[in-house]
Amino acid sequence: MLKQRVRCRWHIASFVILIGGLSACGTTVKSTSTGVEMSVLGTEKINGKEIESFDLTGDKKANIWNVFRLEMKDGKERRGRLVEKRLDPNFDGRPDVITYYNGAGRRAKESMDLDFDGSIDAISFYEGGELVRRHIDLDFDGKMDVVKFYSKGKLVRKERDKDNNGRAEVWEYFQDDRLVRVGLDKDGDGEPETFQDAPTSSDDDEEQKAPPPPAEKEKAPPVEKSDKGDVNA
Repeated sequence: MLKQRVRCRWHIASFVILIGGLSACGTTVKSTSTGVEMSVLGTEKINGKEIESFDLTGDKKANIWNVFRLEMKDGKERRGRLVEKRLDPNFDGRPDVITYYNGAGRRAKESMDLDFDGSIDAISFYEGGELVRRHIDLDFDGKMDVVKFYSKGKLVRKERDKDNNGRAEVWEYFQDDRLVRVGLDKDGDGEPETFQDAPTSSDDDEEQKAPPPPAEKEKAPPVEKSDKGDVNA
């Protein structure tokens, strides 16, 4: 199952890197970083949002969706800021990665379907565009088993729920990308009572085997007026 998670994350990361930034030219757009071209399929307005869809494979089916907030300006409904980007890296017509942007145009939340079964297996949270927390369902049973905490882009703590009761039993502490201490909750109160030296490696650690999500290279397109609210989902 670990190999499956790693393979899916490589697939998703490669897809995100492939499309890169987008520049428009008529009915096609081109990745500003890789030069890959894709067709613009069209736009539709739903529930106060405008959704722009793109076809990367040439089969006239959407693989990428940009979701913009609609705003009233001069009495007319106009496209506002980007609030979501949806990606379909396995080309089955269903978005597997959804990135949400805050009012400042920065990534605030990202959800991923790592095994492409239609269920979310990982949710990442960002502050100021930097990853601060990630929830992961390691065994794909619909319950998040691990919560990872980050500081300045580095993993600092990992909390594991090994019996799927909704509470962590194991706390792992990291320094300079190395596991240095392990805390254990032996009485089930949700807090570690005992601590021990770290083992030589941390089991089930896909973070060391799979690529990190691509760095945020640029902000979402600016608009003349936007609020500073948080995620719209």
